[in-house]
Amino acid sequence: MKENSDLKKLFQEADRFIIVDKKGKEQTLERLYEETIEGGTSITASFSELVLSQLRYMEKGIWLADAAVNMLFILILLLLRYYGAEERDITTTAMLLASASGGVSIWILSRLFSNGAGELAETCYFNTKQLAGLEMTILGGINLIMLSFAVFYVGVQWKMSFFRMGVYVGVPFLFTVSVCLGCMMAETRRRRSAMTAGAGVLSAVLVLAAEAVPEVYLPSAAAVWCMALAAGMAVLAVQIRRLFNEIGRGEILCTE
Repeated sequence: MKENSDLKKLFQEADRFIIVDKKGKEQTLERLYEETIEGGTSITASFSELVLSQLRYMEKGIWLADAAVNMLFILILLLLRYYGAEERDITTTAMLLASASGGVSIWILSRLFSNGAGELAETCYFNTKQLAGLEMTILGGINLIMLSFAVFYVGVQWKMSFFRMGVYVGVPFLFTVSVCLGCMMAETRRRRSAMTAGAGVLSAVLVLAAEAVPEVYLPSAAAVWCMALAAGMAVLAVQIRRLFNEIGRGEILCTE
């Protein structure tokens, strides 16, 4: 991330080639002073208009990519039902798909920061926190739809408890999201989204290794699953808050 002094030098070098009308500059400064100090600034757009504007100019390809991946996961569940998969097989597959879904979502989110956009947070041009928040909301909504479908579909077709299935897919999803999000926030890896993808693959492997232990399906392990789910939600909440704080550290424009 560039320092403010370095950026100011770049702006000063660029300004040398721009002819500025001194009289117009003074009038503009006076008008800005009147608007911001004396008269106050007026709201030109409502919150909903700002959100719709951000949605309009956001890269919508990432939504389609995440939706396509989740549709593929749903198709896999349908095919397993068609070919008569056993309960253990469908449980394993659902856990892996949930883990992969979380990894793909964070990898897609990391593309927002791979080009240095995080350095423009809280500038006079746009708010990266809002942009990241909107993307996380949309990606999370798509994932929630997929996970809910998996829980209800597997629960109905294989006659499994909805709560039990929800825990089975929720824990791998939260685990992978937490690992990938932590990797993405690492200072030395933030601009290399491939590292986030690698963390997602590693998380899926760890989920598969844990699933291979027969004891994890015993009734006595239900409390452990519930504690893991609660811990995952708590860790994710802390990470999201830290993510927005990290974005805020990239404020580089309109500082004076």
